[in-house]
Amino acid sequence: MDNEQKLLSYLITGKRITTLEAPRLIGTLELRVYVSKLRRGCYNIKDRWVTADNGKRFKEYWLEPNVPIATSNNYRSLSQGE
Repeated sequence: MDNEQKLLSYLITGKRITTLEAPRLIGTLELRVYVSKLRRGCYNIKDRWVTADNGKRFKEYWLEPNVPIATSNNYRSLSQGE
């Protein structure tokens, strides 16, 4: 399973993910790249800025309910960047 598929599987469960958690949870430092690919594939991924106790800011992402679930046909085109 590639990182894009891991991210989609994680978000479909209703969980949220941050740029700080992505390396541990899905194995990438480039979370925004995979979020962008999924958004281009018509997934309604929302985000917000979060401020940590130390003042650092980072993004949190989640999948809005009632979004289309990828089929093998449309997921293949997402993976190929179409």
